[in-house]
Amino acid sequence: MSIALDIGSSHMRSLRRQRFRLIGRSCRSLFTELADRESHREILNRLGVPHLEINGQLIVPGDSADGIAEFFRVPTTQAILNDRAVKSSDVGREVIVELVNALLPTPGHANEICCFTAGGIPGDTDGSRNEVNQLVAQTIRRCGYQPLGIGGATAVALAELGDQALTGVGITIGAAHCETTLMCHGVELARSSVARGGNWIDEQLAERQALHFWDQSGNRHLDFRSARDWKESNVGSILSPTSVEESQLAALYRELVDDVLAAVRDAFTNAPHAFDALQPVGVVCAGGTASRPGFREIMLDELRKNPFPFGISPVQIIGAWEYSVARGCLIRATLEEETISRRAA
Repeated sequence: MSIALDIGSSHMRSLRRQRFRLIGRSCRSLFTELADRESHREILNRLGVPHLEINGQLIVPGDSADGIAEFFRVPTTQAILNDRAVKSSDVGREVIVELVNALLPTPGHANEICCFTAGGIPGDTDGSRNEVNQLVAQTIRRCGYQPLGIGGATAVALAELGDQALTGVGITIGAAHCETTLMCHGVELARSSVARGGNWIDEQLAERQALHFWDQSGNRHLDFRSARDWKESNVGSILSPTSVEESQLAALYRELVDDVLAAVRDAFTNAPHAFDALQPVGVVCAGGTASRPGFREIMLDELRKNPFPFGISPVQIIGAWEYSVARGCLIRATLEEETISRRAA
C-alpha cells in the first residue's frame, strides 16, 4: 500500500490504491483572511465553514476560501508561491499543514511510502533543501508516512511515457510555475523550471485590461479572479483570436510556451548525452493551462521555428485527467515499496 501527494500551487491532490480502486482527494491551495470579529465568527460558524485562528486573524483554507473571499470582498492568497512563499508566512505554513493533514488518511502500515511533488530542486528526495518541501515532508512524517519527493514533470513522465521505455521529456504547466525533466529509462537526468505559469497569464490580463476590485477598507487590488473567469469562459482556440483581448491572451500563451521550451534546452545542456541512440523520444505535457484549445499547435509551431537538439516523437498533451501528476507519484511510491520489500526478503 502506498499513497501519492501532488502539492500544486492551485490544488493539492492525494491518490491511493485500495484493492482494485484508485481513491483521490483534492482541495484548493489557497486561503483568505478575515479580521477576528464576532460577526465574522458567527457567519463562518453558521455556514459551517472550517477556519483557523492565527495571529488575530480568522483564516479560511482550501475549497471554502474563494466563496468567503467573494462574499466579504477580500483577496485570496496562494499557500504556495514559487516554492518559497511560506518561508516568512506563519499563516501560509499553517494552511499547508492543515491541507496536507486533510488529504492524508491513516496509513495502512508503518512507514508506508508517501511520494510527493517536491518543487524546484532536483534530487530533493527528503524535502531537506527547499522550504516548502521541508514543511510538507515533516507533515507527512507526522501523519505516519515515509516521505519521498520527486519533481512534478518527472511524475508526469512516469505516468505517461510507459510505452516509450520511460524515456523522454516531461513538462508540467502549473499555475505558479512550469517544470521540465529529461528522463531515461525512468531515471531523471536533468530538471529545469520557469518561475511563472497560468497565474502569470491571469495577472497580465488583469493589468492590461485594467481589472480591479476594492475591498472593505477601500484598497484597490488587481482582480485576478475576474481575469481567470474571463480566460476560462473564453473557450475558443488561441490560434484564431477575434478581438484585442483574445490576441493578448494568445500572445501570453505563446510567450509562456517559448519560456518552457527554452527550459527544456537548458536542461539538455546539463545532460547532452541523455538520449544518445534512443531518439526519437517522447514529449508529454500536462496541466490545466496546457489543455487550452490551440496550445499544442502553438508548441509545435515554436518547435518548428527552434527545434530541440534531439529527435522527438509526436507531442502528447495530457489535460483531461487532473490526477496525472499524482498517478506518477503513486507509480514511484509503489516501485519504492517493492524495492524495500525485495531488500527485506
